[in-house]
Amino acid sequence: MQTLVEWLSNLNQESLKQIDNYYHSDCEFQDPFNHVRGLSKIRHLFNEMFELDEARFELVDHIQQDNKLFITWDLSFSFRGKPQSIHGSSYILMADDGLIVSHRDYWDAAEQVYEKIPILGWILRKIKKRFS
Repeated sequence: MQTLVEWLSNLNQESLKQIDNYYHSDCEFQDPFNHVRGLSKIRHLFNEMFELDEARFELVDHIQQDNKLFITWDLSFSFRGKPQSIHGSSYILMADDGLIVSHRDYWDAAEQVYEKIPILGWILRKIKKRFS
């Protein structure tokens, strides 16, 4: 498990080539925008993430117990020349052989993506204010 944490701590476009060493071929991945099964689909999603301008993944903290790993992370990138950041967490479940069989990311898509879209963002902030 420590090897996995080290790999995640240094995750980038180059280290992503080693994903086969950490994910099971029939693994499942889910986040607010995607739900896929299979290593090739997960590899594709992660490659797309690193195609963002100035994309940088930083593992902030982790907790592990038995075959479970919970991490918090920051994804920084640039969109239309403006720096952006998404703070999230991942719940990772590993098989007996140590390979990841399930990886689920949790992050607030409304606050960290939708609210930054001009008209939609204004509407979402108004709704959020009403419930505050």
